[in-house]
Amino acid sequence: MKISAEKLCEIIGVPFVGNEEMRATQVSIPLTDSRTLTRCAETVFFAIRTETGDGHNYIGDMYAKGVRVFVCDLSRVGSPAADAVWIGTPDPLAALAAVAAYIRSLLTCPVIGITGSVGKTVVKEMLNAAIAPWLNVARSPRSWNSQVGVPMSLWQVRPDTQVAVFEAGISRSGEMESLQKIIKPEIGVFTVLTDEHDRGFASRREKMEQKALLFKDCRSIYYIGGDALVEDVLKVSCPQASLHPCDDYRSLCRAVAAEVGVELPADVKLPEYSSRIDIYDSPEGLMAAMDRCSCDLTTIATGLDVLRRRRPEGMSLSAVLGDPICRPDDEEDVCARLAELLRDYGVTSLVTAGPMLERHASLFPSGITVRSFATPAEVTARLDAGSFFNHALYINGTDKPAFAAIYSWLAARRNVTRLEISLDALTHNYRHYRSLLPPQTGIIGMVKADAYGCGSLEVARTLQDAGADMVAVAVVDEGVALRNGGVSLPVMVLDPWCENMQAIFACRLQPTLIGLDEQLLVMLEDAATAQGVDTIEVHVKLDTGMHRVGLSEDELEAFAEMMARHPRFRAVTTFSHLATADCPDLEDYTQGQLDRFARMSERLQHLLGYRVRRHLLNTAGISRFGKSTVYDLARLGIGLYGISPLDEADRAALRPVARLVTRIIARRSYDANTSIGYGCHGRTYRPSVIGTIPIGYADGIDRRLGNGGMSVLVNGKLCPTIGNICMDLCMIDITDCPDIGDGTVEIFGPAAPIERLSTTLGTIPYEIIARISPRVKRVYFRD
Repeated sequence: MKISAEKLCEIIGVPFVGNEEMRATQVSIPLTDSRTLTRCAETVFFAIRTETGDGHNYIGDMYAKGVRVFVCDLSRVGSPAADAVWIGTPDPLAALAAVAAYIRSLLTCPVIGITGSVGKTVVKEMLNAAIAPWLNVARSPRSWNSQVGVPMSLWQVRPDTQVAVFEAGISRSGEMESLQKIIKPEIGVFTVLTDEHDRGFASRREKMEQKALLFKDCRSIYYIGGDALVEDVLKVSCPQASLHPCDDYRSLCRAVAAEVGVELPADVKLPEYSSRIDIYDSPEGLMAAMDRCSCDLTTIATGLDVLRRRRPEGMSLSAVLGDPICRPDDEEDVCARLAELLRDYGVTSLVTAGPMLERHASLFPSGITVRSFATPAEVTARLDAGSFFNHALYINGTDKPAFAAIYSWLAARRNVTRLEISLDALTHNYRHYRSLLPPQTGIIGMVKADAYGCGSLEVARTLQDAGADMVAVAVVDEGVALRNGGVSLPVMVLDPWCENMQAIFACRLQPTLIGLDEQLLVMLEDAATAQGVDTIEVHVKLDTGMHRVGLSEDELEAFAEMMARHPRFRAVTTFSHLATADCPDLEDYTQGQLDRFARMSERLQHLLGYRVRRHLLNTAGISRFGKSTVYDLARLGIGLYGISPLDEADRAALRPVARLVTRIIARRSYDANTSIGYGCHGRTYRPSVIGTIPIGYADGIDRRLGNGGMSVLVNGKLCPTIGNICMDLCMIDITDCPDIGDGTVEIFGPAAPIERLSTTLGTIPYEIIARISPRVKRVYFRD
């Protein structure tokens, strides 16, 4: 959708301010995140404020890169440049919604609105797969269903749009009204009602009533039948609509498609896409991303944006693509738009695997190296995986198993055992703890020990995107790896001792001082001089009761005198660590640390003669004292990974980040009284079926978990180990699980909580996840 700058002012209701010659400037790309910039000349930047940032802070950067149309609070802009359009409003988010509502008013085609607790994106993509081969569809990209995502989605509308599909998601009362005013659906789709976001509503009924507001003007509503509460609320809230209960998502999508004029043949099976992107970052210099969403221009654009922002600096962006979904008459237009899209995102190499793209290969610009194949199988048969060295490779095609095979082929480590890391769960947990702190308190993400086994580089990149202020590592090598991977956040190093201290300053790391060690200061000064660094920024650790490392109260004056002898050093933060924040029964000890830190940190600032930012709270501390103990920063560790050190109530707000899975590689039937494994320690007590899985103590599975010490999840059933844990293998009893499905085994994850294992071993979940071996492939995904 293209809109002139003058028209934007009219829609938002403000006078035009700027160069008169720019009144007719056409914009088609709304932007709220400066990192997603592609075509500057066609972009309008909405400087909205969110929980994690303020767009006004990035206006200068956007202007420098060529953006010339801004919707912002002019009181936040010092001297607006004369060669740009400045659309002044105190609420840029409301302005974005107003523009979206205007675009909606232009639509004459059917508009479908989807909501529910879960399944919104799955149904939307299934509907797109059903309708897009017949009619031109505009829809929300991925899960763009929020107060920002919905108005951004309306810009996907084109003049030839014949059906529009938008999803709406809410997490608390009062949010749906604004989304309904934007979408104004004529056809409503409700997926299911679950306990998702229950905490944002007074009751389950109120949540359903709030969601039903989306359908207040709908003529038809399609929903999954069987939930009496859903049906009752829809009847009461939407008396004007005809209600259509459906058995499942596929029948629902067929019915909705029929209402907009698409009668699907009975033998057409609708694919069940997700919005998940699996990201594999190999140690061999390849980053590969498998997009599980549908293959069309909207999805490809958002997928490329994800990969472009995550790739290390200097890594080329490439793609392996199958034929995108489109009407036969639109082939050439779609391929031409795809070529433009690839150019916008800086793709340098393209592999096509489909007859349509092969036919139109000449449309791709000369700056992109194109290799065309008829099928995905030809790609793996005729190309060398080594040719993608130093490439970030985006993979998408309609035939998901075939393109997933390309993804697997590119993964250097082909071990079926993998640790799946949900970056969306990580972001959710970050935002949960962010909500427990005052807005002015920043967050330091703890990514030491390879981010507790989850992969420090991907976790740090995700925290950077989420708005974290800083990340912390244990040793210098961990910090160097983050810098080499393109992480630009400040990096705090808890232990600065290393063989080559010049690396600290070459990689812009910030070391920690833990005592009166003047020798360390001299060594750091020499290393800084060698790297041409004048000011040495450091963090100062105080010992308030952990009694591990840090300055004691009677050492503060001597420390300040030492710092005065080395004026190049400047303390940027001072901090301490709570020893008993996760022990409510030791409240007096914790309070003593809180009081001691307040006193010591104030004293240190006085002695140094300047203000030093302070941080004390860890994960448990944020949960318990986030609002009452206010400092500049807080350190978020294990809670970031979905593991709470506190009670069940605290855990309920978190999402597990890591899922350790493998596969049954062999199964055999044995008679009763058959010995299993080393030392004959395992023994069947009945006729049994035993499965072997390729994971052992070399992968991080403690040997004490053998012989029934743990049960793993196979097709929804818990199956105990039998026999000793071996180095690379272990055996499980699957006798009571005759249907093993696809053979996938979940060791721990959302369906098999990691706390079961730590309780068995008498340890903490931190140890379980941190011990997962590097040889276990890490797979990152976003939903």
